[in-house]
Amino acid sequence: MTDRPSPQDVADRLVALKACIVYALGAPPRETVAAMRARAGKEERAQMDEKADEARDAFWTPIYDTPVFEALTAGERAISEATLITLTEEQQIDASWWIEGAAMLAWAAHIIDDLPSFDAQVSPELLHYIPNPKDLEGFRKQIKLRGESEIDAARGTAELWHWRSRTRELREGGFQLPEDLKKPGVASLDDVVRLTAAHAFHDGSIAEAIDGDFPARGKAYHALTDDEWSEVRSIAVERHRALNWLAGRAPGHRWDETPIET
Repeated sequence: MTDRPSPQDVADRLVALKACIVYALGAPPRETVAAMRARAGKEERAQMDEKADEARDAFWTPIYDTPVFEALTAGERAISEATLITLTEEQQIDASWWIEGAAMLAWAAHIIDDLPSFDAQVSPELLHYIPNPKDLEGFRKQIKLRGESEIDAARGTAELWHWRSRTRELREGGFQLPEDLKKPGVASLDDVVRLTAAHAFHDGSIAEAIDGDFPARGKAYHALTDDEWSEVRSIAVERHRALNWLAGRAPGHRWDETPIET
C-alpha cells in the first residue's frame, strides 16, 4: 500500500509554497535592485540592507515556530534566509513556477473545483484562496482531500503532458525511433505521438486531438513556438511533481526528492 501524504502534510506543504511564492515574487526585479544600489551611496546601501533584513524577519519570524517552516525544503529555506536585496533571479523564477504545483495541491484539497488546463499558467489569483500561515491550525483541522483514484487519474494526465514535452525535446534533438520498436503504422516518434494522442482523447485525458497531436494554445502541440513550449513544459514538470508527491511517490514525503521521470 502506498504511503501517501496525510491531509495535514498537504496543508503544511501548500501553505509553505504560498509563503515562498509571495515572499520571492514580492521582491523587486533584480535589475531594479541593482540599479538602485548603483545610484546609492555607501550609507544609503547600508540602510537598504538594514530595511531588507527587517522586512525578511517581519515576514518569516511568525512562521519559524509553525509546521510551515518545518515543511520547507532546502531551496525554500534558502529563500526564507534571503532578503529582498539578496534574493537571486533564479530563486524568483523558480518561485514563479511553484504556483503550478500549489494549484495541484489546492485542487486536491478542494480549494479549487476543476483541474486547470495543462497548456496555460495558473493565475496568481489562486494565492488568495490558499490559507496564510496564521490560519494553518484551522486549515489542518478541516482539510479534506479528493479520493486516491481521482488524484491518480490527474497524476497520469500530468505525466502524459510531461511525456509529450520530452518527446518534443527528443525529436528536436534528432532522436530516431529504434528499429526494434517500429511496427506497421509506427515508424517514427511522430507516429507514437499520434497514437498516444488518439488514445488520450479516447480515454478523456485530453479534450481533443489536433493534427494528430495534443491540443495546446488552440493548436497542435508540435506547432508551439519555442517560448510557448518552454512555458507548457514548465507547467507539466511542476504539476507532475506535485501529483507524484500526492500519490506517495516521494521518499519520506520529501517534496524536493519527488521523482518526475516519464
